[in-house]
Amino acid sequence: MCHSNLSPQQQRCLPVIVRIKAFVLPALMLLAACGDSSEIETQAAASDRVSVRTTAVQTVDSLPEYYFAGTTRVRQRATLSFQLSGTLAERHVEIGDLVAAQQPLAKLHNPQLVPARDAAQARFAQLSSDHSQAKRELQRIDALHSRGVVAIQELEQQQARLDSLQAAIDNARADLSQAEDLLMETELRSPFAGTIENVLIEPGEYLQPGQAVMRVSSNDGLEVEVNLPPHLIGDLRIGQTVDVRRSLDGRRLTGQVMELGQNNTRSSLYPLVVSLDDPHLQTGEAVEVSIIQPQDNALALPTTAIMRSAEGLSVFRLTDGRAHRVPVAVSQIKGELAILAPTPDTVALTAGDTVVYAGLTRLTDGDLVEVLP
Repeated sequence: MCHSNLSPQQQRCLPVIVRIKAFVLPALMLLAACGDSSEIETQAAASDRVSVRTTAVQTVDSLPEYYFAGTTRVRQRATLSFQLSGTLAERHVEIGDLVAAQQPLAKLHNPQLVPARDAAQARFAQLSSDHSQAKRELQRIDALHSRGVVAIQELEQQQARLDSLQAAIDNARADLSQAEDLLMETELRSPFAGTIENVLIEPGEYLQPGQAVMRVSSNDGLEVEVNLPPHLIGDLRIGQTVDVRRSLDGRRLTGQVMELGQNNTRSSLYPLVVSLDDPHLQTGEAVEVSIIQPQDNALALPTTAIMRSAEGLSVFRLTDGRAHRVPVAVSQIKGELAILAPTPDTVALTAGDTVVYAGLTRLTDGDLVEVLP
């Protein structure tokens, strides 16, 4: 139809050309289809990888400073009580009174103590008299025995009686000392100079042995007690100077380590008591004790590399193209770097490890990653 313009020779070649086109076009379409499939597979493989940016874990020399909060209290304090039961007969002080060492504070009445003391005195006196008489009698019998008038058995009997009386006297003396000590316990005295903080019993009230009567505190300075983790205890010593700051205004003070706990069965923390001699401090003020622990070659990485989750702080370390979660603990922030604490949590990280600092929100443990420049 449309071939009328062709020469007879061209018309004879037309079927060949048509057959060639019929063969080439499907082949080209097949190649094109193969090329699209390869590209799709490549794109699918790339889509399985999370694009991230990474950095290396480095080491720095660090002086991390930790703050532990506490409340000031008087350095020396005591809750006073009687060792006996009875009625509080007298109380000589009120809250806020200044008292001297050994000053009488209160008097206890127990009707059994004076008669018991008197009976012990009487028994001791009677036994002492009997012992003196027996001693004179022994001397007389010994003189008679030396002249052959008295047998040796009578002399030995008198010596045994004298020894028995001596033992009874020793026992009576102990009973009298105990009775006198108990009578002295009816008077409550201040163990040191200070101030009456509180009175807990009024005159006329009945007391059990050991029941608190009043509290007294000394005026020779304040202290604060804080609790430290075990890895900070080892570098501290009794008498060491530490920095303290007031929580209210941040003013810096100086304290001295007075007591250092070596064990705490209630928790994994250890008590530290620091004395404070600043005259402007008051009892009950909030302060913070500063503990500095030098770290040589501490591990550090950007703060953006640390991820917080319900399991705690962690980073993603790259190993063979995959991101693996590693738990960490941070001791301090130094500029844009986080200094890692030397705890068992950081044992899996070493200097030079590659960690992710960008793209964390899309990562899960074990994901394949694509590192962006």
